[in-house]
Amino acid sequence: MGWEEELREGLSGALEGLRPNKIAPNTALQLEYLELRGEGAGRRWRALTQRALAQAETFEIHCWNGEEEPLRLALAFGTRRESGWAYGTVVAGAVTPAFSRMVLDQPAPAEEGYTPFFNLFLDGSFQSCHYGTEMYCAPGLLEGSTKR
Repeated sequence: MGWEEELREGLSGALEGLRPNKIAPNTALQLEYLELRGEGAGRRWRALTQRALAQAETFEIHCWNGEEEPLRLALAFGTRRESGWAYGTVVAGAVTPAFSRMVLDQPAPAEEGYTPFFNLFLDGSFQSCHYGTEMYCAPGLLEGSTKR
């Protein structure tokens, strides 16, 4: 077998099963900002998060230093990612049905917020920040949207 045929077979095997990225590289995705406070905000956080989780493939969770339980939960589904953030830990992994259930089944913190995770990012289309009190999401995730 010549090197050209060997290269062609190697490339064919490496490319088999690849799918296009949901968000094209260098594409600016406009995210909508939502401040979630007041009556019904926790239900809205849960509904939007559930919708985003159903479409997401990857997650990233940010935990402050000292947030042992949220970090333990995140590490059960992902691995530490080097980030250079001196004040906490970043955990990244794949979104699975078990991960989605874990996120949605967590009780709200005793203080303000709807999730024990400081930040939760899903793909490039969803960000739950400051324990869920602020959210950035793709317009297609908003209630009443027909976009996906």
